[in-house]
Amino acid sequence: MPHSQGHPEQVVPKLRADLFTVLKANWYLWIPFMFLNFRVIPLDLQAVASNVMALLWNVYMSFVTHKEVAVPVEVPGKGKKGGKQSKKGGE
Repeated sequence: MPHSQGHPEQVVPKLRADLFTVLKANWYLWIPFMFLNFRVIPLDLQAVASNVMALLWNVYMSFVTHKEVAVPVEVPGKGKKGGKQSKKGGE
């Protein structure tokens, strides 16, 4: 289930897992496409070309945002550093 559907604890792990990947894909797709769109595609077809690419981008974004993210769960009784507890009395 995506983070926006009742699981707010998944927002930060989802952003950490996917933000840079999605941002990089955005730059790799849209910068060259828009350059070619304005340079090569005829004026009357530029809106159509942009809409087709936007459809493909939305399919990609839907796929990325619906991937499951493993949320770290703290086990009761375990310390924050792997569960090792210090010994008392220098034993």
